[in-house]
Amino acid sequence: MVWGSMSSKGVGKLHFIDGNVDTNKYLAILEESLLPVMEECLTSGQDFLFQQDGAACHTSKKAIKWMEENNVPLLKWVSSSPDLSPIETLWHEMKKNFGRNKK
Repeated sequence: MVWGSMSSKGVGKLHFIDGNVDTNKYLAILEESLLPVMEECLTSGQDFLFQQDGAACHTSKKAIKWMEENNVPLLKWVSSSPDLSPIETLWHEMKKNFGRNKK
């Protein structure tokens, strides 16, 4: 499994994960990748808003509590529409390119 992020400034670090992502793995990724980017944005006066989908590890009580404790501003997930989740387009392009390079 792969976890990644993107913003108007570019793409973030990819995390390759063996097996499924549970809440603990997810929060470890956020500690390493999200918090430094959020801090950088906020200290430079930029806006920051984090969007995640409705995966169980994203919506667990532990994850929600972690978001609150770390003051992570969340954009509520309202739909599974790709139009509302720009990273889905990025994942699609990556899959196309990986498939092309296998040949």
